Amino acid sequence: MTLIDLLFRKAIHYPLYHGTTVVVMPKFEIKSFCAAIERYKGTVCLLVPPIALLLARDPVIDQFDLSSLRLLISRSEEHTSELQSPIR
Repeated sequence: MTLIDLLFRKAIHYPLYHGTTVVVMPKFEIKSFCAAIERYKGTVCLLVPPIALLLARDPVIDQFDLSSLRLLISRSEEHTSELQSPIR
């Protein structure tokens, strides 16, 4: 196991160990995802790369207040420049 794998696993479990509110959705729909961030004032999101790319490109996110977000964590073996550019 690499250091990156260890840190990512810790990032997933850390909030549960420390009593932080965690919102888990039964399936991903962009509008309900954005509504949950707005409603619960989410500050950190763990995302797979395709979802991060969708959030970077879909205009529906402009309908929601996502200003509470402070950190997006996305993990894969390799991020393409297609994913990195719109998120920055």
